[in-house]
Amino acid sequence: MPRMDGFEFLENYVEEYPEEKRAPVLVYSGKDITDVQEKLLNERVVGFVKKDETSMDELSERISKLIKTS
Repeated sequence: MPRMDGFEFLENYVEEYPEEKRAPVLVYSGKDITDVQEKLLNERVVGFVKKDETSMDELSERISKLIKTS
C-alpha cells in the first residue's frame, strides 16, 4: 500500500464509505494547518486536536465523548 498523508486518507475514506457507515474521525496532529486545510477537515472530521496544545487527559476525554455519542 502506498504511503499517504492524513488528507489523502480522509479523501479515500470519504469516497469509499457512505456517511452513515463512517466512524467519526478526530484528527490528532502536531502540524500547523492552513485555513483551507482546516475548512476541508471540518467537512470530514468531528474535531482537530493539536498535539502540543492538548494533554493526554484532554485527548482521552474527547475520545470518550465521541465513543459515547457514536
